[in-house]
Amino acid sequence: MNETIAVELKATAAVQPRHMKGLKALREEGIIRRAILVCSESRPRRTDGIEILPWVYFLDLLWKDKLLRD
Repeated sequence: MNETIAVELKATAAVQPRHMKGLKALREEGIIRRAILVCSESRPRRTDGIEILPWVYFLDLLWKDKLLRD
């Protein structure tokens, strides 16, 4: 799979729109195809095309080699 992914880490349990500015800008410029924001929220979700993943969930996907398959 040839997919450009940007992963940003934030030390927050409540992601706000301002936390996603950098990922949104990269996506709008066509630099990335997939944007993932890793944080301390309790559940995975998607907003404005950005995947918001709890850090434990992100690491589980990464360790199980499922990050690029999901």
